[in-house]
Amino acid sequence: MIPTKSCSLSKNLIPLTDKAPRAVLTWNMHEKIRRNKEIWDDPDSIVHRLPKHYQRRYWKNFVLSKPAPVHYTPPEFRYYWDNKRNVQLETEVSFYVNSLEWCSLAA
Repeated sequence: MIPTKSCSLSKNLIPLTDKAPRAVLTWNMHEKIRRNKEIWDDPDSIVHRLPKHYQRRYWKNFVLSKPAPVHYTPPEFRYYWDNKRNVQLETEVSFYVNSLEWCSLAA
């Protein structure tokens, strides 16, 4: 996402490199994973009565999935140059875990 604090319009930005935007693990995603991991690690939790295919689908589609952008277009490059303000901008995108290898449902 192009930083909002820069006040640069995306139409004024020129890409400087072919590098992808910097990946950042957001606290929202971290909390979402931690909260769900605590629920699933509890052996007395009701979620263990669910079928395994539903458990995997829930983790894949709701916990570990990357939300689709609705109101903006994600940046393609890491660095941009703003001709109007004569500044260089670095873009960031949220980092999301795409695998179940660390969780007990990976079997």
